[in-house]
Amino acid sequence: MKKIITLVSFLLFFANMFSQTVVDLRDSTSSGSLYRAISNSAYTSGSTFILSNSRTYDLVKSSANTALTKSFTIKGDPSTSGKATINIVAQRSLYLSKAVTLDYLKFSNVKFIGGSSTIDSNGSYVFNGATYVATINKVTFDSCEFYRLRGVFRLRIAGASLDSISYNSCVFDSIGTLSVARAEDGSSINNILINNCTFVKVENLISVATTGTTDTLKISNCTFLDCPKNGSTALINYGTGTVLTKAISNCIFANVWELTNVDTAYIVSPSTLGVTFNNCYRTNDIVQMDSSYNVITRYPKSCTDLFTDTLVNRSYIKLNIKDASFAGATSAGDPQWYYSLSSSVKNTFDNNVTIWVKNNMLEFSAQVKEVLIYNINGQVVKSASEVNELSVSELNSGVYIVKVKDTEGKITVKKFIK
Repeated sequence: MKKIITLVSFLLFFANMFSQTVVDLRDSTSSGSLYRAISNSAYTSGSTFILSNSRTYDLVKSSANTALTKSFTIKGDPSTSGKATINIVAQRSLYLSKAVTLDYLKFSNVKFIGGSSTIDSNGSYVFNGATYVATINKVTFDSCEFYRLRGVFRLRIAGASLDSISYNSCVFDSIGTLSVARAEDGSSINNILINNCTFVKVENLISVATTGTTDTLKISNCTFLDCPKNGSTALINYGTGTVLTKAISNCIFANVWELTNVDTAYIVSPSTLGVTFNNCYRTNDIVQMDSSYNVITRYPKSCTDLFTDTLVNRSYIKLNIKDASFAGATSAGDPQWYYSLSSSVKNTFDNNVTIWVKNNMLEFSAQVKEVLIYNINGQVVKSASEVNELSVSELNSGVYIVKVKDTEGKITVKKFIK
């Protein structure tokens, strides 16, 4: 009798969970709670799954991929610092198993960790394919991190399509040959938008093997270090297809991963013609360059002369610009590494306070002792004390850094764009 009551209680709990549009997994102690939730057909389409930033979740089971049939949002806890961690088992990923149309898949404030250090053999992806002709309208990744993956998003069946994929304020470290965004075997990705991101040791960024026409490729305010790998693949490859709008702006390209004497480094493949570059720079340690590099302004020094720290230790990446004479010091690359911001503001900090930017207001998860807002020149443009929110309506549009000190004297720093 007791077992029956326990089973009924368990079933009622899950029925109640999946009748809601917000599914709170923060208190779950099981690493499998996430894949069980998103693979359960009972959840409402458009649901948001909230994860704890102090826990690790599995995206898929070790024995099977996770099939998707509905739109959802997965996000780390917005009320605490840090990011939720999602493990991706080797040879497993999300995928579409039916001929469905999904409005969106959204991910924010999460860290994806792949199966092993051998990125091209571990077979780890966030999303890898569809077994039916299916459509996704929009995929977004905001403030996410990706480590040790063979690829991030991949379509690979004729007729499967994604209208738009965007990456905003993300960090990528050790991504293999199957790309950050990839479409093959007759599938398509129509719009690719990448903004305010950092890429380290990325073998291939975009690969859309099409002979048709797609709408947009826009990459802006990004820092690339050790990309692509050894010249074996271009960073961007659209095959023989036509992209109506393709522009790369305010980016830094530094060094190439394991380039040998017989390799040639490509930003875009020879067949991907007509990409426009604006306010982009390359370091002088990129050698044996394809002509696509010739339209990029040459920085006469190496990446170690440009960046404060070019080492990656798997827990953080620091590419602060240290050369004040660099022409793009406050206008090129991921804005969090701008010269004045990195030199004047980015000290050691604890990130104890969560900061939200909402409708020209900065909101803090707790009352803070001191707030300093810096512009891109490292100047303090606004300050306050003993507040739990602060209006920024009077500030001009642009990139800013807010630095707060909590009541224990601990520091939190956040970049925001107004």
